[in-house]
Amino acid sequence: MTQPTLGRFWRQAAAIAAIPVAGSILLTGCSSGSSAGSGANGGPVTLKIAVQTQTNETKPYSTIVDEFNKQSDDIKVELTEYPNEQYAQTIKTQLQAGNAPDLIYGSPGTGNPNSLGLYAQAGQLVDLSGEDWAAAAVPDSAKNIYYVDNQLVGVPLDVAPIPSIINETAYQELGLEPATTFADVLKQCKTVRDAGKNSLITLSGTTPPNTGIMALQLAATRVYAQDPDWNTKRTDGKVSFADTQGWKDTLQAILDLKTNECFQDGAEGGTFDTLFNEVSSGKSLSFFGPGGSAADLASINPNAEFGTAAFPGKSASDEFVFASPTNALGINAASKNVDAAKTFLKFWEQKDQLNKFASLTGNVSLASVQSGEAVSNERYSRIEEYLTDPKKNAPLANLFWPNGDVYTALGVGVQGLLTGQASIDQVLQSMDSAWG
Repeated sequence: MTQPTLGRFWRQAAAIAAIPVAGSILLTGCSSGSSAGSGANGGPVTLKIAVQTQTNETKPYSTIVDEFNKQSDDIKVELTEYPNEQYAQTIKTQLQAGNAPDLIYGSPGTGNPNSLGLYAQAGQLVDLSGEDWAAAAVPDSAKNIYYVDNQLVGVPLDVAPIPSIINETAYQELGLEPATTFADVLKQCKTVRDAGKNSLITLSGTTPPNTGIMALQLAATRVYAQDPDWNTKRTDGKVSFADTQGWKDTLQAILDLKTNECFQDGAEGGTFDTLFNEVSSGKSLSFFGPGGSAADLASINPNAEFGTAAFPGKSASDEFVFASPTNALGINAASKNVDAAKTFLKFWEQKDQLNKFASLTGNVSLASVQSGEAVSNERYSRIEEYLTDPKKNAPLANLFWPNGDVYTALGVGVQGLLTGQASIDQVLQSMDSAWG
């Protein structure tokens, strides 16, 4: 596995699944300049933009930045990257110190450490609701996580489906198609083992982002397909994790997968490396993760085909996927270059740039989702009907949660389920406690 490939996975997983952050780096000089069109010395305005990455692999972002810089004479953009584990705390420190970049990368809502909603609540982001192009960029299903007190805190850059990542070639070798019911999943687990494969599903049991993503995918059909307003009800105190049968069924399904040997042996000790090594080689058939990971697998093993599938619920009619506009950019309220920053974001929201960015991230173009056009990426052909039907998809549930601790409680709780150190009731109670 190449490090850049793993870096992309970590970056997407961080944005989507709330990887906990630690440490603090104080960096200076990240916000300077004057109004759009003229810098302090009469030259072009210089905008600073910061993104998170694991291994200095910023091609999707640098490509758009480079294209803008070629076309713009009076505004230039400089891209800086910070490691995933440092990014959120670094930006928080810079915002407090008054030297944060002009453009701030993050996820919408309030459920992640790098959530733009948290910065907006602190008055640290520019309200973009008065910009027609910005308001038009937000899908209807995501408005609740992009607006804070009627203020638009940022704009999405693409849409990241969160399906099952599958080795199409390995499925074909065994004469299988992705299951359409959970009962069929359990049957396939035995079929795959009997055929000499390591597992139907590979799990990174040591990392809460992966165990958490698995739980959310199972909850998609058991909770949110049945009750799309569940998060709102939880906010209003009308429901709880511990008292919701769908959440109990979600965690029971994880135990059923374990009991039926659907995971690789020693899944509790699995890592992100395990995911890529197992599925790229065809030793295992699938894992839970960001849809762009299918492109990463293809770069590792160009001799196999990789794609995505919706993980089934109890019946075929239950299928539902999370598709999240989680890569987002907001404007620092303390920036001296707000007009220039708006110009840059408006450029990024053009159809050609959105399509280009999505092709590089391996995600789905925001332009396609907004217009209802066919999804051009063949790796999403199995789930295209879900991506283009607003009744069959929604942004990741945890983006609507009030803080990152709830998702952490889920991911860590699933680890406890796998090792026998936690019960279903204990995990759900810990999530309710974290919510409060």
